[in-house]
Amino acid sequence: MRMSGESQAAPALNTPEAEPYWQGLQEGRIRFQRCCECGRSVWRPRYACPTCLSRKLTWEDSKGAGNLYSFSVVRRAPSPAFASEVPYVVCIAEMNEGYFLFGRLETTHAWREQSAADKIADIGAPLTARVIRDARGLNVVAFRFLTSR
Repeated sequence: MRMSGESQAAPALNTPEAEPYWQGLQEGRIRFQRCCECGRSVWRPRYACPTCLSRKLTWEDSKGAGNLYSFSVVRRAPSPAFASEVPYVVCIAEMNEGYFLFGRLETTHAWREQSAADKIADIGAPLTARVIRDARGLNVVAFRFLTSR
């Protein structure tokens, strides 16, 4: 299924429910769902709220603020498209709107090479999110620390 614009959605989220998310990324916006019945933020895109099972979900634009929840330094490229980018960091951020979001964590080379214990100290650090184009030509979410790392 080809999405709008020039990018194709990642297969795991290539569903009709996720189309507004991918369209938002094409427009430079990070979007998530919110349940109109219970008010819970919902991520990953679904047709019903996982809390109350309501099908009344709306899309909202994220303000892009959150905190580092977890990360991993990728040292081996998952495909040839990423070979020139290793090592790089992926992370899960707990967004201020109440959901968790996966993306690339933009860091310095020095941060990527420091010890795991030093990096773990950054868990909980504030992040800001933006949309970037990755090595495959997809618009994806990328996070930055609010202070230089």
